[in-house]
Amino acid sequence: MSKTQLSIANNDLEYFTPILELCKEWNITTKLYKKEINDDSRINGTSQDLRIYNTILCRILENLCGKLSHNKFVSDKIIFSNKECLLGFLDAYIGGDGSISL
Repeated sequence: MSKTQLSIANNDLEYFTPILELCKEWNITTKLYKKEINDDSRINGTSQDLRIYNTILCRILENLCGKLSHNKFVSDKIIFSNKECLLGFLDAYIGGDGSISL
């Protein structure tokens, strides 16, 4: 994430569908990047990520969750929010990262 864009990596195109629909509804610019990796020194495969271009969204996410992996946190505003908000956040967080560490 930068000040103007965030990137979500996932090789399952269906994962991006609700995100793309929401961005379209909110008139937020997106671009999907797909890269085929065919290098003898690396594992061959496909890599894709969705870039979302919105300064306000980046500021909100940085304030609620931090920036860069070593500075990540969950804001009290999320922890002490209603159950629906908390469950939605956890679903998106786990779905985007794909791992849980306790």
